[in-house]
Amino acid sequence: MFLPERLAKLATLKVGTSSTVVSVLEGPFVLYTEFGYVPVLRVQVEKSGIDYLLPIAARSLARPLNEILMKHPSFKGLRISINKASDEKTSKYEVSLT
Repeated sequence: MFLPERLAKLATLKVGTSSTVVSVLEGPFVLYTEFGYVPVLRVQVEKSGIDYLLPIAARSLARPLNEILMKHPSFKGLRISINKASDEKTSKYEVSLT
């Protein structure tokens, strides 16, 4: 499903090395970017209460999310902690269910 127009103005969540806890509100959706189509989830950052789009195409993010989905019927309602392993742009994501 393509990203609904009502979500088009949401910013993309930038994940750093410190843990970011998010709740998945809905998705996945397909977002068209300058690099092609990207799957995204609408998430809310627990600390700020702000909604973002979380791109989930990166292999190091997609694999653990897929493992979580094997035990849960959908992304909606999941509460996950995400961070990058280092400051490098190509650093792997670390994901855990909270």
